[in-house]
Amino acid sequence: MKYICEHSIPNDTEKRVYTLSANDKLDYLVSVINECGISVEIISASRTKAKNGFFRKRSDRINDMCTVVSGPTFAANHGLTRVFQKVFSIIWLSFYLIANCKQGETVFVYHSVLYALPLLLVKRIKGIKIVNEVEELFFGLQGIKNGWRYRLEKKIIDESDAYIFASKQLEQQCNINNKKYAIANGSYVAAPRYDVDKFNNKHLVYAGLIENGKVAFKSADIARYLPEDYTVHIIGYGNENDINEFKKYIASVNVESKCKVQFDGTKRGEDYGRYLQMFQFGLCPLSSNSEYQTSCFPSKVTSYISNGLTVITTKNEVLLSSAYKDIIVFVEDNNPKNFAKTILQIDLNEIKDSRKLIVELNHELLAEIKSLLDDNCISTQ
Repeated sequence: MKYICEHSIPNDTEKRVYTLSANDKLDYLVSVINECGISVEIISASRTKAKNGFFRKRSDRINDMCTVVSGPTFAANHGLTRVFQKVFSIIWLSFYLIANCKQGETVFVYHSVLYALPLLLVKRIKGIKIVNEVEELFFGLQGIKNGWRYRLEKKIIDESDAYIFASKQLEQQCNINNKKYAIANGSYVAAPRYDVDKFNNKHLVYAGLIENGKVAFKSADIARYLPEDYTVHIIGYGNENDINEFKKYIASVNVESKCKVQFDGTKRGEDYGRYLQMFQFGLCPLSSNSEYQTSCFPSKVTSYISNGLTVITTKNEVLLSSAYKDIIVFVEDNNPKNFAKTILQIDLNEIKDSRKLIVELNHELLAEIKSLLDDNCISTQ
């Protein structure tokens, strides 16, 4: 089975473009499909961030049941060449799928407007069945309700044959024809318990995307309203400009507040798990905008929970209707002062262990994916 998503490659000297959160979620879903006895070929039309050079198509075996095929790409240093770079990747993906998809084959895709035209083309030519993994609606996140991007995103969603949604709200918005679906709020894998020196409960962590003015910055702002015996720790990823701006922002917060903010860079794999498990509480001050909230599911919530942390996050329709609702500490909005007030009022005796829930959700999703892939529903050639 094929799964389309920009994906990392081993020992990446080619500086391929991919998103950490998408990569992690995809790897989890691939493992679930593998558990159903189906091998997966990940098709990655990933571009390069390298300043020069041309990189050929390559194939990397991840394990006995998963291979990553990465398309050819070339360096692009200016606006026009970056457009050509994207167009080149789209054209390669189209021809690869036409040449390699069997008639009526099921193809999974991590939802992206970039892949819409190739998939719609191959669906017409080869009659492929599309299972769309919808983690977010771009027109919802960006507040766009017209234009070609909006129409193309709606088209690929409507033309999909089945779905994996990140939330029930996304299913309600997208699945207007009541097609087969599964819901996966995140990666339902209880992380290994590492032997780490734990901080006390006055050390808080944010781990995730660092984007100018958004959640990581809001997390740093919480420090302004906490006493000096608290510390806010932050790890994450993002583009170089945003991370540099964030470092400057932290410096200004640390000058003005008694509680200090500490930035510890990017963590991956076991280092990420070990780092998170030093904490009891994970911060997630999400936007209070209701349309934004229902257009995505915050992947970091699952990441925190799978590592045994208690999540402190904005009251959110998506999370309140999720399986996590009883193990989350909710704040009325994303105001940093209100977050600090809630943190100071937490009753440690009411904190619940989240790992058991993660194991249960994994079993439920496996059953849903098996149903999704049943021969009576969708072919798994």
